[in-house]
Amino acid sequence: MLFGTGFLLCFFRVFLTEYTALGFLILFLGMCVYVICSISRRITIIFSILGAAAAGFWVIALNGYQTLFDTVMAVVLHMSGAAGAVPVFAREVSVLASLVLTVIAFLCTSRDYGSAFQGSMLFTFLYIAWTLQMPFLLACLVPSVIASILMLGSGGAYSVRLRSLLPLAVLLSVVSFLLIPKSGFTIEPLKEAAETIRQRVLDYFFYSEPRNVFSLASEGYYPSGSGQLGGPASPSDHLVMVVKAPGKVYLRGAAKDEYTGKTWMSTVSERRYLWISPRWLSVRSHVFNQTLPASDFLNSPLLTLQTISAQMVSSSASDLFVPQRVRDLSCSGDIVPYFNQGSEIFTTRDLVPGDAWTVRAPTPVFGQNGLEELISLCGAADDAEYEEICKIYTRLPSHLPSQLYDLAHSVTDGQSSVYRQVQALADYLKGHCRYTLDVEPVPENVDFVSYFLLQSREGYCTYFATALTVLCRMSGIPARYVEGYLATPGSSGSAYVTGQNGHAWTEVYFPGFGWLTVESTPGSASSGSGQQNSSPQPSSPPPSQSNEPTPSPSHDSGGSQEPTPSPSPSPSPSPSADDASPSSEPSPAPSVQPEPDDGETPSGQRSVLPWLLLFLLLAILVLRYYFTLPEQRAKRKKTDRERWMVWVHELFAVLHVMHFDRLPSETPSSFLERIASQSLPEDAVSQLSDCASAVFYGHELPLPSDIDYYRTTVLSLTRRLTWWQKLRLVILRMIPRRRYL
Repeated sequence: MLFGTGFLLCFFRVFLTEYTALGFLILFLGMCVYVICSISRRITIIFSILGAAAAGFWVIALNGYQTLFDTVMAVVLHMSGAAGAVPVFAREVSVLASLVLTVIAFLCTSRDYGSAFQGSMLFTFLYIAWTLQMPFLLACLVPSVIASILMLGSGGAYSVRLRSLLPLAVLLSVVSFLLIPKSGFTIEPLKEAAETIRQRVLDYFFYSEPRNVFSLASEGYYPSGSGQLGGPASPSDHLVMVVKAPGKVYLRGAAKDEYTGKTWMSTVSERRYLWISPRWLSVRSHVFNQTLPASDFLNSPLLTLQTISAQMVSSSASDLFVPQRVRDLSCSGDIVPYFNQGSEIFTTRDLVPGDAWTVRAPTPVFGQNGLEELISLCGAADDAEYEEICKIYTRLPSHLPSQLYDLAHSVTDGQSSVYRQVQALADYLKGHCRYTLDVEPVPENVDFVSYFLLQSREGYCTYFATALTVLCRMSGIPARYVEGYLATPGSSGSAYVTGQNGHAWTEVYFPGFGWLTVESTPGSASSGSGQQNSSPQPSSPPPSQSNEPTPSPSHDSGGSQEPTPSPSPSPSPSPSADDASPSSEPSPAPSVQPEPDDGETPSGQRSVLPWLLLFLLLAILVLRYYFTLPEQRAKRKKTDRERWMVWVHELFAVLHVMHFDRLPSETPSSFLERIASQSLPEDAVSQLSDCASAVFYGHELPLPSDIDYYRTTVLSLTRRLTWWQKLRLVILRMIPRRRYL
């Protein structure tokens, strides 16, 4: 009781100001159960089985694992400085902490474990008090320290009464706490190692810190502020990163799904998922189109996996710049990658110079030869996600004028497919709007796209990408706005990406195929010119260009960057990068403020984590049962004496479940002789006793016949056990609580 009292005092003093009485009530009820269980081992086993069954039912059937995760997360957030997290789950924290500490208190009362277990638990709580820099918690642990001293003082001496040790234990505890210095000392290497371990645990399991999201504002493309698109841009020329790729590649930073009339926002990026967590494989597959298109089309040269590597040269936000259809990801150093529903991949901190990562991904871009035919074939298959995608990525604000809808319909009217509609919209923007960085700010209270398409008709990448995304949505085509960098490697295969390579583009979703990068900024190879300051063209849309070579739109520069040659439509695949290493967690992982996991994947599939944990537990129990069989233990021994001792211990365990226990004052021989008339025939007892005396006291080696005789005796007695006694014997093997010799 002292152990549980001290631990609960410490816990509630740190985390809770309410429900303390409930915690002590649970601890008291637990102690009552313990007193009942002390009557007989059978009752103990019954309570243990019922408790384990109830816990399993709660975790698996009632989604208790989510409550458990929320509780642990609340405690971790509290320890990280978010004081408002625990009160939200105060009741759950109180109940679960009390149950756990009650079990700990039970274990601490067992003399079979000695004082090591109690000391370890006490050290853990003392470490918590130290890491939280709360020395006043030490006073709360005084009851637990007294209990540890009592257990240590009585260990191995059953005749010593705890009551006689109590005054000394209290005195030692009080003196010890009075001698603690008010100001401690720090060993820097140990402190740094502890901080590193702590940070890794938080990164992999409890990442909840706010993060910086990439924006082209960092490169000078938001002169009016992050809440307003447009205005004269002045992109910087500082070196951001070095990229190695087989050809031009769009490196995504942030993807936005909601247009407000002034800027873009993300409504689907709140929840975070650990990239390497097996729990989120189905979510990752859905977000990054890893199962699209169908396997029948994966041999297309347009979907050949490319290897792209990036290394940061300057600091940046937390986003990793990667293509959209990432298949494999490996990161250097302490980068812990996460992803969200917006298909952004990011790490738990801002990027710094030296951070590097490698991905393998197909890099299809709208306009490549054969892509229209491939998308048409893919569209014939059912796409279960398409309806949900349309709900999110075709939304538009209600204030948009009808002239924009008329424009979208006039451009797409008569086109035979969605692909050609998108192409017509992109070609219209390239042919009817002028590229320039020197633009007038958008007037107040005027919709950005309306001003661009109906009045100014000039702008840079954010103008064109926003306009194409909105026009696609007006035509019922799901599309989203993306910001990142456009990397164009030279002959060496390396691209030195600067702020002037910052770029914005559109991604369009095609049923059965998935998301596809679409370029609408003038100056691309597909437009047939490199004029980024061209005048508006005639009002009729240019003809379709589906048979043009692979487009390689130029990134935004100071207004005079020359276009570079397009890479071949199907570059040869590069060597594979190392796969991302697997993680336990799980993860947990299991965004800035992560939403509580509801146990369902976005596609409606129930999480398999509880069943995987249950299967793992069952596998561990089966293996434990197998390797604790006396036959298996004897096989692993190297000498005859060790093999003989295995069967001796098994014999005494069998006699124990038959309610025959050796007294502390009895020798093994006298014990066997005492129970001879009740369990064993006299001739068997004589042979067993003679062998035991010769080995234990005569220091002789057992003969193979002695080993076989003990084995035969054990098997004979085991067959006479009831089913309940056999169950107890199995439990004693798997969870050894005492030694019989």
